[in-house]
Amino acid sequence: MADFSTIFGFVKKLATGITDTMTADVLRERINLISDQLDIITTAHEATQKELADYKAKCNALENEITRYRESEQFVIKNGAAFKKDATGRYSDIPLCPRCYNPVGGSGMLGIPMQCIPCGHITSLHPSKVDSVVAELNKSLE
Repeated sequence: MADFSTIFGFVKKLATGITDTMTADVLRERINLISDQLDIITTAHEATQKELADYKAKCNALENEITRYRESEQFVIKNGAAFKKDATGRYSDIPLCPRCYNPVGGSGMLGIPMQCIPCGHITSLHPSKVDSVVAELNKSLE
């Protein structure tokens, strides 16, 4: 009987060794699977970050476009000069250049129209007509 107990002990140790080996293989497989899944998630994360950056850039571009649209909405071009609404919602009596929005000037002598000094734009507006143009624009708001 002693021989049988030795054989059973040996078989038991062999079975435990095989189970340990199989467990290590299973763990190795699971680690490889987790590593593959982590690679997939990392790639997806990088793609999502790039997509987010693209959408942020598009959002900024759209916000800038809206700002430009709102600014242009505040100006009305009349007789080659731009007029901007003031804080009261009425048009200011200071004619501006429609290109660079700097004030235009002119002496009104000899019927010379107003001109923007910084960019050189010449309007068809004469200084004597500024008040009537502003009155007409403000009347259109009513």
